[in-house]
Amino acid sequence: MPSLDEPEAEPENDFSLLDYFFESFFETKSEDMLPVLCGYFKKIVQALIQQDKDKMLEYLLLKKSGSLFDRMAANIDNHSVAILCYELLQIKVKPEPSYSNKKSENLFKTLMTN
Repeated sequence: MPSLDEPEAEPENDFSLLDYFFESFFETKSEDMLPVLCGYFKKIVQALIQQDKDKMLEYLLLKKSGSLFDRMAANIDNHSVAILCYELLQIKVKPEPSYSNKKSENLFKTLMTN
């Protein structure tokens, strides 16, 4: 039982459902992706971002290190995937004040090299 003086550790987010969702979508071959299903995928991702933008950005940018953008780029010929990619790139991200400039610079370098 934690004492009153000790702050409770913030629970780490469980992204296993998001992992499954994105992996099952991107495992589909490009030629097998139906436009209507890609449209549903886009709508679900948009709804998730609207519901909790911070957690989704944490997942997309930090947990996955931006690798999902590479996978979207491989399917950019699909209209819905292209629109989703465009919308994600339009989101302005501000680092939290607790991050040092060095951590922010390292994250930026990592994202730019991938």
